[in-house]
Amino acid sequence: GELVRVLEGAGAGGHQDNVLCALFSPDGSTALTGGQDKVARLWDVGTGRCAAKLEGHTGTVSAVAWAPDGRHIVTGSHDRSLK
Repeated sequence: GELVRVLEGAGAGGHQDNVLCALFSPDGSTALTGGQDKVARLWDVGTGRCAAKLEGHTGTVSAVAWAPDGRHIVTGSHDRSLK
């Protein structure tokens, strides 16, 4: 494989701790990540920039998923919740 894009790191809109999960949207335009910083993030794959910071979990975000139609996401956390 070939490195195509690096997503912004900590301090530039990125995660402040380890990233534990990542998944592309069904159309490939967006990436969804979850990390030990208790936050999920949406990334614009074209620019590599964070498009949205999804807060609300009180524990590590260790699972992320897209609905097949790309309209919804779900995140799972060590706080025992899905959002």
